[in-house]
Amino acid sequence: MKRAAAGDWNMMRDAMKKRRAQAADEEEEKEALALEVLELKKQQVRMLVPAEKLRLQEEHFDIPEWAGKPNEGVHLAAFKGDAQVSTVMVDGCPYYLFGRNNQVCDVPLDHPSISRVHMALVHHEVSKAVYIIDLNTAHGTFINNKRIEPKKPVALRPDDCLSLGGSSRVYKVRFTPPPKKTKPAPKEPEKPVQMSAEQTMEREAQVMAAAIEIKNRGAKTEHKAKADFWDGVEIKKSVSPVPEVPVKLSHILLYTAESNSVLPSGEPATRSVNEAVATLTDYKTDILMNLSGKGTYKNFIKHAKKHSNCLTTASKNGFLGTLPNLAVPVDQEVAKAATALEQDSVSEPICSSQGVHLLYRHSNES
Repeated sequence: MKRAAAGDWNMMRDAMKKRRAQAADEEEEKEALALEVLELKKQQVRMLVPAEKLRLQEEHFDIPEWAGKPNEGVHLAAFKGDAQVSTVMVDGCPYYLFGRNNQVCDVPLDHPSISRVHMALVHHEVSKAVYIIDLNTAHGTFINNKRIEPKKPVALRPDDCLSLGGSSRVYKVRFTPPPKKTKPAPKEPEKPVQMSAEQTMEREAQVMAAAIEIKNRGAKTEHKAKADFWDGVEIKKSVSPVPEVPVKLSHILLYTAESNSVLPSGEPATRSVNEAVATLTDYKTDILMNLSGKGTYKNFIKHAKKHSNCLTTASKNGFLGTLPNLAVPVDQEVAKAATALEQDSVSEPICSSQGVHLLYRHSNES
C-alpha cells in the first residue's frame, strides 16, 4: 500500500506540474496576444499620421495606442492676459508636439523656458477627450497653475488653463470650430468734391503760392512736412524729423498679414498684428530678464539675428542706423517713438505699415 500511495503522490505531483506549465503557456500566449493587439492599434494610429511627421518625431514621442482621429474644429485658444491673441488648430492629426525645435514640433514656441520638445497634445480615439503629456521637461507643463507629472496623460477640460514653462501665454481647449472672421462691408466710393468757379480759382492760387514757397525753401524743406493740393483735397506728407541728439537704432521687425509682406522663406506673412505684438512682448520680457547675464544690447541683437523678418537688418544684428539715415525707411510713428526712447532701452511693440517693430536705442557712447 505504501508503494501504491507513493505512486499516487507522484502522479498528482506530475499532474500539478503539467497544469502549471499549461497555465504558464496560456499566460504567455495571452501576453503575446495582448502585445500583438497593442502593436496593431499603434500601427492603425500611425496610418493616420503623415510619413514625414513620423520620421521626424518617432525618436521624441511614442504614440499611445489609444490615440485617434479628432473631431473637426478642435483648437486651442491662446490668451495673453484677458485678450485672445491667436488660434491653434489641432484637428488634423491624432497628436501634436509643442516646443522650441521648429524642425520637429508641430507648434513651435519661442519662450526660452520651453524645452525643445516640451509637450504632446493627444486625442483619445473613443472619448474624443484631449490629453496633455509633459515630455519630462525642465520647467514643467501646468494646468490651472499646477505642474503635471511627466509622461502621465492628463485630460484637458474646456475651462482649464494650460501653460508651458515660464511663458505667460495661456491656452484653452475648444471642441467646436473657431468663429469665422466676417469681412467688413465694402465702403462706398467717395463722391468727388464739387467746387464752384470761385473756389476753383482760390485753390489754384493756393497751389501757386505753395509751389513758390516750396521752391524758395530749397534743401531746407527736406525734413519738414510738405503739403500738396489736388482737386481741392489737401495731402500732407510726413517725413522723419531730424533729432537734436543722434538716435542710433536697432530693431526686430515681424511681418504681418496686414502688411502684405513676404517672409525670408518666400512665403507670405500670415500672423496677425495681435500675434506679432504678443510675440514681441515675450521677446522684450526675455531681453530684460537678462537670464544670460550679457546685458540688454547683446540680448537684443541675439533675438534680432534669430527672429527678425527684415533681411536687410537681421544680418547686421538688427542695426537700422542713425536717424534720419536708416538702412530701411520707417513710418513717422516709428521715428517718433525712437526719438522719445531713452538710451540703452527697449520700446514697446510699435505697429507700422511694414509690420510690428521692437526698437532698441543705443547709448551715444556705443
